[in-house]
Amino acid sequence: MPDEPITPRRVNGKLIKNQRSLKRLRTQELMDSPEFWEGILGMIACGMTLREVNKAHKTHWGSLWKRIKADPGLERRYFEAKEGIGEWASHQMTDLAKHTLNDRVKMEALRILMEKNNPDRYGQRQHIKLEQSVSQQHVDELRELARLKDVTPEASE
Repeated sequence: MPDEPITPRRVNGKLIKNQRSLKRLRTQELMDSPEFWEGILGMIACGMTLREVNKAHKTHWGSLWKRIKADPGLERRYFEAKEGIGEWASHQMTDLAKHTLNDRVKMEALRILMEKNNPDRYGQRQHIKLEQSVSQQHVDELRELARLKDVTPEASE
């Protein structure tokens, strides 16, 4: 189903009909609104991707992403919303576990989503303890190799 066309309008006395230009103009106007960002971040926290949000608002994806990356406060809030997906997914998984017994694929997908979007809380961690530094281990291995086979060239007289 194709998107509905955006109505042509005048900007600075010039009539804009090009749908791409109208979409960029609309995106710019929306990006200046704090309510718009609150809505977007809320949608992301509820499991929507940025591309799905763009499609729902009929906005230009690149412009939104550039604005998020250019504003450190907005970028921080975006990644906090992404972490919220883990919370949302955990509630979804709980509901699925209560109401279904055979929906393992969906539960596994939500588990992966939780791990990926909030690894500090839901990710699987491996704790590796190093007994010595890698460089020291490398030196020790080279010394062991040197004892096994002397590769020093003989001095010529």
